[in-house]
Amino acid sequence: MIEKNNVRPFGFKDKIGYMFGDFGNDFTFILSSSFMLKFYTDVMGIHAGVVGVLMMAARFVDAFTDVAMGQIVDRSKPTKDGKFKPWLRRMCGPVAISSFLVFQSGFANMPYLFKVVWMIVTYILWGSIFYTSI
Repeated sequence: MIEKNNVRPFGFKDKIGYMFGDFGNDFTFILSSSFMLKFYTDVMGIHAGVVGVLMMAARFVDAFTDVAMGQIVDRSKPTKDGKFKPWLRRMCGPVAISSFLVFQSGFANMPYLFKVVWMIVTYILWGSIFYTSI
């Protein structure tokens, strides 16, 4: 004898909900990334080519961090809130802090190498590590 689960099927309302969640998330990411290029070039004085190479390199890093985060979530034990919600709660603080650190215009007068290293570290932390976890 087979027992039936009382789980409602994934329907159209669920798909719309996920769509708007992804839209908000992607809109925020695109807006931040677009402003970052302007910020790094005009405020920090970093060459556009350097910024572009970083943004491309970060996508290669994402190829690994996205898979790793997927495995971490898949292997975690579900809580009463599921597998994903605890990660959203844990990582919203680090995303906010790294977002703040990315846009530190106080470093605009620092040596060029310092600014480039600061950009690389904060951008990779923000986009490829912390943002991936959300």
